[in-house]
Amino acid sequence: MGFGSDIVYEEKGRNFILSMAISVIFLGVAADAFFSASYTWLILSSMVFLLSVTPALVKRDTVAAPWELLLLVSLPFMHRAFDLAVLSSIAVSYISVAGASLLIVVEIDEFTSLRTNSFFATFLTATVTVAMAGFWSLIRWFSDIYLGTALITSEEHLMWEFTAATVTGVLFGLLFHFYFKRRLPAVGGETK
Repeated sequence: MGFGSDIVYEEKGRNFILSMAISVIFLGVAADAFFSASYTWLILSSMVFLLSVTPALVKRDTVAAPWELLLLVSLPFMHRAFDLAVLSSIAVSYISVAGASLLIVVEIDEFTSLRTNSFFATFLTATVTVAMAGFWSLIRWFSDIYLGTALITSEEHLMWEFTAATVTGVLFGLLFHFYFKRRLPAVGGETK
C-alpha cells in the first residue's frame, strides 16, 4: 500500500462513519450552490463529494479517505456554508482547490496501483493545485471571450492567483507530509 494506507485502514468503521459525516458538508454546499446559482462552488463541492465517497462505492466496503484529511478539506466549505468572514474569498477558493488536490493525490495513492512517497505526494499536490488553477483560468478566459464576461481583470491579478495556488498547494502538501510522517510510526507503518 501507499504511504497513508495504515491511516486509511486504521479503525475502518470509525473512519468511515466520520468521513461520511464530513462528506455531508460537501453535499450540503453543493445543494446550496445549486439553489443560489453559484456554479463554481457547485462544481467544486460536487467534485469533492464524489471524491470523498468514491472509495466506498468502488470497493463496496467501509473504505474512505482519512477523516482528518476530509476535515481539513472541508474547512473552506464550512467557511462558505456558515458565511464566516475569516479569510478572503480568493484564499478560501485556493485552500479548497489545494484540499481537493490533496484528496486526489491520496486517493490515487491508496486506491490505484500508483505508489508515491511523501516528497512526491507533496510535489504532486502542488502541481495538481496549479493545474486546477490553470484550468479554472482557461474556463474564465473562454467565458470572457465567448460570453462577454469580465472574469479575468488583469494579467497581474492572474499571476498572483497562480502564485497563491502554488504556495497553498505546497503548504497543503507539506502539512500532509509531516502529518503522515508523525502518524505512521504510531500505527506501525514505515515512513518513506
